[in-house]
Amino acid sequence: MADIPSLLPVNGSPVLRAIEQATAYEPHVQDGADAVINIKGRRLPSFLAFLAYEYGLTDLSPYVPSIYTLLDEGRQWEIERETFASVARALGWIGIAATIDEAPKRRAWWNSFQLLLTAIPAADSPDLTRIEHIAGLSAPLQSDFRRGVAGYDAGAMELAYGRLGQCMLGVESGVRLHAGGPLWSFGRSTEIDHLLTEAEGTALGIWVDPPETTSLRWIDINEPWTDATFPWVSSATTARQTLMAQSFADRTAYFKLAAADGSVIGYRRARVLARASADPAGAFSFGGLKYARNEASPSLVYFEALTAFGDGAGQQAAAVSLLIDPVRAAGVPPGRDWLAPTDLSGGVEIAATAAALDLRPTIRQQVKIRLRF
Repeated sequence: MADIPSLLPVNGSPVLRAIEQATAYEPHVQDGADAVINIKGRRLPSFLAFLAYEYGLTDLSPYVPSIYTLLDEGRQWEIERETFASVARALGWIGIAATIDEAPKRRAWWNSFQLLLTAIPAADSPDLTRIEHIAGLSAPLQSDFRRGVAGYDAGAMELAYGRLGQCMLGVESGVRLHAGGPLWSFGRSTEIDHLLTEAEGTALGIWVDPPETTSLRWIDINEPWTDATFPWVSSATTARQTLMAQSFADRTAYFKLAAADGSVIGYRRARVLARASADPAGAFSFGGLKYARNEASPSLVYFEALTAFGDGAGQQAAAVSLLIDPVRAAGVPPGRDWLAPTDLSGGVEIAATAAALDLRPTIRQQVKIRLRF
């Protein structure tokens, strides 16, 4: 090894000079040491994992798609950490957009918050676990992630700050996927607009042929004339629609959910079966329009059902239809909402429609049918 320029004074002893030469860096070693000084700025791919560890960002690595994004935004996240700004930033890494809704300070659980998601995550697993974990890493230390909501939000009711909060009305919608975890409350709606066919109407025993004239003939009516609620001056078309619609009075209806292979997943009792007509102030909505009950002169029959959390959980419904007047199996109470495939038999099936209903534990699926004549 060539002698390295000495830093010792001229009167340095031979022993000190020998030690200096033995421990001195060679020039190429010094070049490497100089390069290490800027190793963080150079961002060598093989070194990035060590940088993330040094910055304390390894807990975020499962949720950030790129190590470069982790290093670019992770340090800012650390500055914002334990604020709701860091929650929003972290959710963006996993493609989730949400509004953070803090509980009112008057509530017993005043330090909780919920996420109002703009869309339902694609799957319960692993998406909801990722949201839960990343919210827990980012949120203020005193804040608890209480609930995630999209499409279905039935909140707790308050009344004069009394004991109402300790009963069922004080419970908000949602289910927990594990003990101690947040509630998840999602909802989807499927609308089916169906024109009753002659085969369906005949099977139901209500079919009336479309009129060829402006008035309805007595011979065309299968119901007692005294049951007709339409005026004598009504057009034949209106009289026919009204007569067929009113025949659904006192009938029972269930929505049938079937898998792609045709097997029945289950039945959900229709919670609304109403003769209705268009009304801007109506309680029902379909296709952006409002409808209200109208027993006097309805133009259609409206059916609606809403599954509960867990109905048919884990299955995919590929078709939905309406079952009119089925027979319940022995021991099945009339008020039961969700029925197993063997709980019903018979009845007339109408309005069979292809669908794609994801029956997840966290989703309440609403199905609406507007039946026209």
